[in-house]
Amino acid sequence: MVNRDRTGDVNELNVSGGGQLFIDRIRKRTSKMLEDERLADYHLKMIDACGNSNLVITNHSMLLSDSNREQKIFHSFSGLIIDEAHQFIHTAIRSNEIVLSYMNWKYVIGQIGSDAEGQLLHKIMKLHNRFSNFGSHVFDKLGTTYEKFTHVFDDVAYKLSNHRTKARGGQHGNRVIFALDEVRNEPIFAKVAEKMAEYIEVLQTIQSQLIIHKSKMSNREVALLSEWEYWLRELKIKAGEWVEIFLDDRNDNFTVWIEKDKRSLPGSLSIVKSPIDASVMINEFTTRMEKENIGIIWTSGTMTITNNERFVVKQLGISDGVPIKTFAAPQHFYDKAAIFIVDDMPSIQHVSQNDYIEAVADAVVQTVIATGADYSFCSLPRICFEKRMN
Repeated sequence: MVNRDRTGDVNELNVSGGGQLFIDRIRKRTSKMLEDERLADYHLKMIDACGNSNLVITNHSMLLSDSNREQKIFHSFSGLIIDEAHQFIHTAIRSNEIVLSYMNWKYVIGQIGSDAEGQLLHKIMKLHNRFSNFGSHVFDKLGTTYEKFTHVFDDVAYKLSNHRTKARGGQHGNRVIFALDEVRNEPIFAKVAEKMAEYIEVLQTIQSQLIIHKSKMSNREVALLSEWEYWLRELKIKAGEWVEIFLDDRNDNFTVWIEKDKRSLPGSLSIVKSPIDASVMINEFTTRMEKENIGIIWTSGTMTITNNERFVVKQLGISDGVPIKTFAAPQHFYDKAAIFIVDDMPSIQHVSQNDYIEAVADAVVQTVIATGADYSFCSLPRICFEKRMN
């Protein structure tokens, strides 16, 4: 399948697993560009378009991430309307989640661990022999530390794959979910961190022995070294995530759980560390809006729930002084409501986003034609008004 990107939006590309890691590797990471790069830069085009727009439509994730940017994209505007406000909470949580996937880990480890002909490590060994005076013993040490690290890592995967949870409701068919607390005291988690640190130390030694000769290298050799540095950086990030998930006891505002599918082990293993309360993160965003005197309208069809009108509002960190206005649906609005289930939709995992959207639109049209109905769509959400005043 050929993936094409016309807007710079990663969601246009139907990739997963190793493909997603490749996208992360080549995606834009700096604002420093040559003139010809600026002409083709999607991000810069969108920023320029925003500056000349009366109305800017974006997603929750973009708004939240903008708060952490040194140079803000969204500024000098009069107000915000945040639709589907209850989903803003989930976005804030997901943006602060750490997900440790077994398959993702094995992919990253494999990029720098195999010394087979044509692989990165084999090429780096040849580069090291050409430029370094330290001898090849460092690669013997690398092989030893790699074996020890991968051995204990696979032991963890085995333990988690075979762990039987006693928690009620922890198993749904082949899908099993259990809290990390059930296995947190296992000493092998610290052992993985220890062996990984030893392995990374040798990788860094190889890098430092080569980088001093960078000025003598050809462009191809410099590219090889850059690739080594990239995967070493990725492994360091994963080492930090491992410590944060398994060894960090400061989990007052986080919950950690393991997910697995018994039909695909250990490949299906995932460990997720997720915030419990999103209001702290959202408050950082709203505080910035307050300082800039920007008004916010939070709107959602599920802003309130029965017997707790301010449940969602509190999760958003909105003060009790901010009123909630409810606009009820007209009388008989839901009369004769019906549900139609389409059973021949393509799998969203196997087609591009555009193809799936077209299939959904076609299913809606065909359903309307088949039922002979005259449908009109409208939304009458509950809205929370928030106005920041001097």
